[in-house]
Amino acid sequence: MRTYIARYLLFLFLVSNSISAVSLVYNLRVRRIFNIPAVLERIQSRTIFSIVPIFFRRTSDIETSAHTLIKERRSAGGALLNMRYIPSKHGWIEVTTGVEKDSGVFEGEGEGLNAARAGLDDLVLSGGYRHFLNNWQAVGYGLIGLPTRRKVTLCDRYTPLVGTRFYNVGIGGEVSYSIISELKRSVAMILQARFIHGFNRKWFPILPKEDRIQPGNSSDLLFSVQWREKRTVFEAGYDATFFSNQAIITPQTTITTDTFVRHSWFASVARGVEDGFFDRPTIFGAGFNVNTSRKFNAKAYVLWVYLTQVF
Repeated sequence: MRTYIARYLLFLFLVSNSISAVSLVYNLRVRRIFNIPAVLERIQSRTIFSIVPIFFRRTSDIETSAHTLIKERRSAGGALLNMRYIPSKHGWIEVTTGVEKDSGVFEGEGEGLNAARAGLDDLVLSGGYRHFLNNWQAVGYGLIGLPTRRKVTLCDRYTPLVGTRFYNVGIGGEVSYSIISELKRSVAMILQARFIHGFNRKWFPILPKEDRIQPGNSSDLLFSVQWREKRTVFEAGYDATFFSNQAIITPQTTITTDTFVRHSWFASVARGVEDGFFDRPTIFGAGFNVNTSRKFNAKAYVLWVYLTQVF
């Protein structure tokens, strides 16, 4: 029984990162690049395809219930794929996934694991509506996250390798105000909030067959400033992610964790070309994201470049 409890507590320290650590399709800062500024679009029905080569790296220290310090070195790389259909300037639907390889090295007293896996990230379906009023814009959207892999192995005990293994649903909204709104130049202040809920499931063989894991919720509050100079767009901002309501449910009790926050800073640049590939608008860009969390003494960064093609 004591062995199971130690495993429970160790896993609870780590499950909080399951959505953000390797499932890059949920990364809100990266997903900002799929929101193409209107000046880079054409005001007509269109399909937009984005490919995003991306690299993730994280280091963290985790103390187990036996006061053993586990040192984690985690990296993932690959490409995100996004297809967005915009029937009008007000609405859109999209689908996102990723082709990635995730590797982890976990070292500590009495503990050691090297693990790696390549495959598809979760499949995220999303759609929303945007409304314009003078220099204001309001956006609302929903999302459904479907795991492309459900099976759990012992290699996933330090959070899943590629994808979350959970079904997720979420909602979000954004409000922006253009301080300057001209054809040549614009400056906008952006505030976005998002909430994602993960559904409970069994986690055997890491946990006993009768137990279930509760991935809980992740909530984001993002603030950014977007500067556009003709067809070049710069954006920089801050995002706070709150992890809450996570637990392991056993036949006897429910073991929960405290809510904690992860801080992120990000910046990106994009350049649109009117007559690019296929004589259609094409957008090139790059960006980075730096994360810190006091909970695990965690430090992480994400780097990406991207190509967006408008059809």
